[in-house]
Amino acid sequence: MMWIHGGQFIRGSSEVILYDGQYYANKTGVVVVTFNYRLGVLGFLTAGTGKNASKGNYGIMDQRLAMQWVQENIDAFGGDPKQVTLFGESAGGMSISVHLCNNQSADLFKQGIIESDPLGIPYRTQDEATRLGKYFAEELGCHHDDMTCMAGKQPQDIIVAQTKAGNKLQVSLKYPIEIFVPWGPHVDGVELLEQTVDTFRNGHAQKKPIIIGTTSEEAVMYVYEGFGKPVSALGYYEYMTGFLLPSLAIEPWKVLEVLREYPADKSSDDQRPIMSTLGTEWLFTCANRAAVRGHVGAQNDVFLYQFAHAFSFPGWGPHFQFCVNHSCHGAELPFSWHGNSMDLYTYTAEEVTLADLMACYWSNFAHTGNPNNGPCQEKSAPEWPAYDDDARKYVQFQTPASMAMQDLDGPSCNFWDSINDY
Repeated sequence: MMWIHGGQFIRGSSEVILYDGQYYANKTGVVVVTFNYRLGVLGFLTAGTGKNASKGNYGIMDQRLAMQWVQENIDAFGGDPKQVTLFGESAGGMSISVHLCNNQSADLFKQGIIESDPLGIPYRTQDEATRLGKYFAEELGCHHDDMTCMAGKQPQDIIVAQTKAGNKLQVSLKYPIEIFVPWGPHVDGVELLEQTVDTFRNGHAQKKPIIIGTTSEEAVMYVYEGFGKPVSALGYYEYMTGFLLPSLAIEPWKVLEVLREYPADKSSDDQRPIMSTLGTEWLFTCANRAAVRGHVGAQNDVFLYQFAHAFSFPGWGPHFQFCVNHSCHGAELPFSWHGNSMDLYTYTAEEVTLADLMACYWSNFAHTGNPNNGPCQEKSAPEWPAYDDDARKYVQFQTPASMAMQDLDGPSCNFWDSINDY
């Protein structure tokens, strides 16, 4: 199992203490590999011309190089190069989708576990990536074509300029949702041929099994980070119109339809909860469902999930207190990594059961391509049906008991399918 860490392509590390593979190695008979890749401008800057140009997408190339290393060396560690499962969350999940849509990576892994890929957020075009590169060069006091100037700057200056360039996206406003991923892959025709959600929807991704899913309140973190104070009903309509109009291909009727589907709550002085629901369903849940419906097939079973548990322990830290009692972006990680086995947090008995179940499913999938089959058999494990358009089954991870359910956010996702914009 190869872990690709998240962090918006600008932060994160394989050395995060939670990403310790001891539980999987000791309990489930898999070999766990974690690795780093270039982030921010070092991984994704598009700037310059000629042979010294920075063409971007280097972070994705780094990941592929790690995958090639595993192919050549993992048997020396007791691993099987023919049985490689990629798993990752957020930017890591996005990366796995990129590799599933790029034939250069096809022979390097067998299947993938995609956690919280915001498939509704579009990757930049070549022109948009170049525009961001110009912002970065300006912040460093360099010309966009002068790679020598940029490369000569101090690391701290590069970090500051990277942040300021990302902030400038908020005033360019072609696609406001790109501010959520200020640096990352772009559609260059080599590493990324088109939007991954389109490749999945058209049935053109590699024919491989996947586990894919999201948390039930993905957008809470982003909405409450962006809006530190309550949002009024008037403010909600103003903000969402300004946000949606450019993001929905400049079609005003779509904005009106969205605001009718997600009206302000007149009984509340704070509209951030409805903003969070809208963002979660649009950018995560329903975009994932749209991708899944194009990927199902005999050779590439799809196992869909939603994680809907708010953990009991103080795991969010001082900067994310708004996620307490919510299943925010990343809420599944202490369970899919079985943090209880490392004494990182104090779990309830029900939370230990949940962690046991998720690690069992994940490791069985690594062994067999099916979370139900393998050396791990938990008594509490419900049968996890493969997704199809008739039954539309998925597993809801929750306490006191996880269960198979049907038609995840069906009416909402049918609405977004009618809007046809992810």
